[in-house]
Amino acid sequence: MEDERFEVYATMLQMLSQMVTDLESQQLQSLKEQHKDVQRIFQEKALVVDADSQTVLNSSQLQSIQTEMNRDLRVMHTELMFLSAARHQGTVDQRQQQIGDRLNRLIEFCTFVLNQASPPSSEG
Repeated sequence: MEDERFEVYATMLQMLSQMVTDLESQQLQSLKEQHKDVQRIFQEKALVVDADSQTVLNSSQLQSIQTEMNRDLRVMHTELMFLSAARHQGTVDQRQQQIGDRLNRLIEFCTFVLNQASPPSSEG
């Protein structure tokens, strides 16, 4: 089910976001590995469109969101490489902020899809 895939993905993104916030230099490799896991889960689960999904988003809207999410993940990979190459604390801080902003954007996409997955029931 669509909402389950995005819930798992959103949870992983939140964990990754916390890692970025609390990042110490020795944790960078762990952060890179976690990013790989997030990217793999996204490609295996969140990119798969279920024909029977219970979402109010049409397939082109969902595809647009998935395309943006995929792009953000690829850019984040590049930002992680730049972070690992950074030598000055100011540059490290800037890269961490950029990665954190990108993660927040990805989490917002997940939240949007999850909110659309269960249309409000009409009472009456």
